[in-house]
Formats: sequence, C-alpha cells, structure tokens
Amino acid sequence: METKVITDIGEYEENILAGMTMRQVVLSIIGVAVVVAAYMLTQGSMHMQAASYLAIIVGLPCFLFAFARPRKKRLEEFLTIWIRLSFISHRRRVFKSENDLYDAVFLDDVKEPKQKKKRGEGGQAA
Repeated sequence: METKVITDIGEYEENILAGMTMRQVVLSIIGVAVVVAAYMLTQGSMHMQAASYLAIIVGLPCFLFAFARPRKKRLEEFLTIWIRLSFISHRRRVFKSENDLYDAVFLDDVKEPKQKKKRGEGGQAA
C-alpha cells in the first residue's frame, strides 16, 4: 500500500479523467476537433499526406498548451516571461556578487590607499 503526499501544494491540480486535469481534458478535446476539422477541410484540395501534416501543425498549439510545462510553469506563463525578458526589456542587466569574503580580501586592498591619502592630507593640514 502506498500513499502519495503532495510536497508543494501550489502545484497541485485535481485529476479529472485518465490522470489529466480539467484544463488538459478540455484542450485535448479542442485539439482533436481542430485536427479533424482541418483535415476534413483540406483533404479535397491537397494531397492526403500534406493535409494530415497541415492538420497536425494546426492542432499542435492546443496540445502544447495542455501538456507542455517548461521550468514547471504553464506554457502561457513561460512564454509571457520569456517574451517580456527577451524582446521588451532592452536594458542591460547588471549582476552584483554578494561574496563578502571576496570583498574583504580584494576590495579592502583597493580602498586602503585612498584612506591613507586622506589621513595623510588631513595630518599635514593640521
């Protein structure tokens, strides 16, 4: 006997049918309907193999939005973040290190000569 324990409650989604969530079921039904409709509409005007490839390409976004989870996010959330960071934000990103040991060892050596000059100048003026 095994009991599953949910470790992250934020990622929990109730399974409705065959281990799929309601969102996945609805988008799968829409995807199948789109594929069948696209195939039926294009079958008479082009070769059967080309019509099937076109139907698959047309229906693919429904299945991607239903099942793809890049970096544990829904596809629309991931695409929104990716577009915002890639295309809209043209600012230069500056990364600061928070390494206190590096700052203590290397940056104190750089700061000391400036402080000695200030002390020396102050001592001469007094």
